[in-house]
Amino acid sequence: QARAHVLLVGTFHFANPGLDGHKPKYTFDPFSPDGQKQLQEVLNRLAAFRPTKICVEYPSDRQEVCDAWYNSYLAGTAKPDPNETVTVGFALAKRLGLKKVHAIDADGYWLPIAPADDDAAAAIANRLGQTDLLDSALHRRYMAMYGLCDEIEQTLSLRQRLRLLNHPDYIMLGHGHYFIGRFGLGDGKEFPGPDAFPTKWHNRNLRMFSNIQRAGADPTDRGLAIVGAGHVPILQYAVQACPTMRWVPVAEVLGSR
Repeated sequence: QARAHVLLVGTFHFANPGLDGHKPKYTFDPFSPDGQKQLQEVLNRLAAFRPTKICVEYPSDRQEVCDAWYNSYLAGTAKPDPNETVTVGFALAKRLGLKKVHAIDADGYWLPIAPADDDAAAAIANRLGQTDLLDSALHRRYMAMYGLCDEIEQTLSLRQRLRLLNHPDYIMLGHGHYFIGRFGLGDGKEFPGPDAFPTKWHNRNLRMFSNIQRAGADPTDRGLAIVGAGHVPILQYAVQACPTMRWVPVAEVLGSR
């Protein structure tokens, strides 16, 4: 049967707000001459995909704010903003003549039984005799890897960086970080590790996917979702499993190298 085509593009946050666990060393300036050149290369590739719906990582319960922001962008009255929502999502939507940009982000649901903060997790780890999980050697290796990736990415163009972030091996490697350390807290009777942030994270992505579904419900749609790269593993699995969608590999659009 006909299915909506869906392209997920995982990205780093251009504005580097420092909200993630890893704080990137470098920023990307989309307004510099070189940044503009790299950005246009990506926009040209994405435009060739011919998306009919564009989704961005902005709270879905504030769609009216997103609408006003996009309308001010179209009118030329919005302040310059390096955020990829604007520099990629809005810019591409304007080029394609789209009337709307869809906000798809959502808060995840935090289970009431889950430890609410580090102190609560530490108390549970102490009670279960699992304090070693709070200082994981694998976690330190992941953080060192992110620092190395920062240096590697500085040698690449924006298109190449996005291609790397969406490479299947890179996606799985990064997603593995959610399943180490305090994730292991539990004794088979209670599961405070999985019930905490990992559950909230997966729930957030499932809510985002439901928003993507609503945005591109028509089988003739060609949907593009621009999200933080950490969201891609769960969203991609959902798109690939959904019988009303056809997943489009990033490499087909941004190139294999």
